[in-house]
Parts: sequence; C-alpha cells; structure tokens
Amino acid sequence: MANRLAEKSRARAREAVAGRLEPGEEIEVLLFGMTRPSLWLDFLISPLLAVFQRSWYVVLTDRRVLVVPLDRWSGRPTGVEWDEPRAGVRVDRYKRGVLMGKLFLRRVADGGVLKLQFVFRFRSDALAVKAALDG
Repeated sequence: MANRLAEKSRARAREAVAGRLEPGEEIEVLLFGMTRPSLWLDFLISPLLAVFQRSWYVVLTDRRVLVVPLDRWSGRPTGVEWDEPRAGVRVDRYKRGVLMGKLFLRRVADGGVLKLQFVFRFRSDALAVKAALDG
C-alpha cells in the first residue's frame, strides 16, 4: 500500500508540472523530501512538532529544476515554488545519513535555500539530483 500511495503522489507531482514543461522537455528525477525541525527535537519534546513539517517534490528535468510544495494535510501539490534553469540551482550540502539524509539546494538568483531531508528509500533520487546540479 505504501508503494501505491508513493506512486500516486509522484503522479500528482508530474501532473502539477506538466503544464509548465516546454516542448521536448522531459522529467529525469522526482525527489520527495521534507523540511522540518530536527528529528532529535521531535523525540525530546513532542511528536506534535510534525505540524511544522512541509513536504516537497524536487522535479529535475533535462533543462530546469522545479520545486513543488505539497499541502500539509492532503499531500497534494499546491503549485510550483521554484522554476529555475539547472544553472540557477546549486547543491549547498549533501549528507547521506543512516535513516534520513539531507540535501540543501541554493537558488543562485536570490540565495534562497531549501533544506530538504529525505528518507533512505529516496537516496538514489537525491544522489541523481546532486550529480546533475554539481555540474
């Protein structure tokens, strides 16, 4: 069931960016990640901190990087937050981690940073994004 839900979520992310893709542009990688307070802080204080968690898809095409935020409650895409050429986004930091990895993306134009955490299941997607954006 978890795989079916993940595939449904990935299909929704594809649909959210489909209208923005240029002719001939293809999606290469879909990375699911989240921004949240420290996992350790969660354990120490309260699981209620998960309310501050936001989920995202990083959609890497052969030309651009699109970042799609997901609704906190329904998990559906709410639009496209970043729409940058590949050269306009850099990997600031990558940490593999045991259970949770980290991938920090920096937008060159304004210096905005997206600090994503991802579960080990999506490590290959994170590595593909890192390899593509490290140049």
